[in-house]
Amino acid sequence: MNYIKTKATLILLALSSLVFLAACGNNTATNPPVVENISVPEAKSIALSMVDNATFHNLELRLENGVEVYDVDIVSDETAYQVLVNAQTGDVLSLSNESLEVPATSSKETTSQTGENETSSTENSNQQAADENGITRERAREIAQAVIPQGRVVEVDRDIERGRFVWHVEIREGGLTHRIYVDRSNGEIVYQEID
Repeated sequence: MNYIKTKATLILLALSSLVFLAACGNNTATNPPVVENISVPEAKSIALSMVDNATFHNLELRLENGVEVYDVDIVSDETAYQVLVNAQTGDVLSLSNESLEVPATSSKETTSQTGENETSSTENSNQQAADENGITRERAREIAQAVIPQGRVVEVDRDIERGRFVWHVEIREGGLTHRIYVDRSNGEIVYQEID
């Protein structure tokens, strides 16, 4: 009789161990699969494919509503586009655009043989060089902080405001929220608002 109880106990113990091991191996809730992000060149290519004759301007990897996205800025003609690309799937989450402000002093115009004005191609290369050597996120924070010295910077994001690529700096002071838009190429304050 003891022999049967011992055998039944061993079988029950063995089955329990198997069930436990199977549960540990299939626990995807605690061990989600690792998904690699798409590469930066892939994100650029996806964004550029959204607009004809566009050129790359800038890219940043960030979180948007808990999802990693590539925030890609591209330019076509006199329009700036912001493309949000899901960093894991490559899906385009949003595409927004805004007309670029073209300052009269920076535009070099020539007259063609037909008598029409044409904008020099050096303007595009100057714009790209300004972005590469432009204002950093930290410098934009400092510029905005100088405007509201008693406030606390809570957010610094890339944005497009009034047709210009800017750093959107949000500062809280007392019960107010200040939004200061700093031109990414030269540090000029483009616009301010208070909520």
